[in-house]
Amino acid sequence: MPSILAADQRPRLTTVPTVTLLRDPPHEHRLSMERYADRVRDGVAASGQFGIDEVALQPDRVGWRWHFDRLVSYTVNAGRRNGDLFHIVDHGFAHLARCLPHDRTVVTCHDLMGLRSIRPPG
Repeated sequence: MPSILAADQRPRLTTVPTVTLLRDPPHEHRLSMERYADRVRDGVAASGQFGIDEVALQPDRVGWRWHFDRLVSYTVNAGRRNGDLFHIVDHGFAHLARCLPHDRTVVTCHDLMGLRSIRPPG
């Protein structure tokens, strides 16, 4: 029976550290998130110090199946990536961090205005 190695145990084929960029699904048309992810990718690539692995959920289902893909399939796919640093570009996908190494994962939060409404006055 073949053994299954955790992402941290898999042999690395490159000596260049890799940033795994976990993007929003393109069909959601969140232009600001797409633009932000593109700029992060371009900035990391321009440094010449890192490789880039871009991941985005490719939707092919609708309804409850889409939610399953978003919450389960994308999470499993993210957990199978072998990167040195993981960047989740939208806090709406922060659940992906549960299957990634905590000390090498960044989640960008873009909008805290909703929290203002629940803050107590004074």
